[in-house]
Amino acid sequence: MWMENGYKSAGTIGGKFGCLAATLVGLPVFGFLMFLSFYGNCGPNDPCRDGQGVRFFVVFGVTAAVSAVVGFTIRSMWNKHLNRDGK
Repeated sequence: MWMENGYKSAGTIGGKFGCLAATLVGLPVFGFLMFLSFYGNCGPNDPCRDGQGVRFFVVFGVTAAVSAVVGFTIRSMWNKHLNRDGK
């Protein structure tokens, strides 16, 4: 797609839709996993506070993996659909 200043975007339409799909899936997954990870009552010095940093990185890693799979799948499906139609 050409812009008025002559810049041609390097991304494909499938890539843009893939990023949108990854965001739309990743944000709710992240929120839900964060809620499950830190749900419950815990005192300030209780042992249930141990490992909160590790739990955050696990939640972030799972969210990144799910979002990447969704994003790349939508990207490849959309680009194959466009290439089959000859556009």
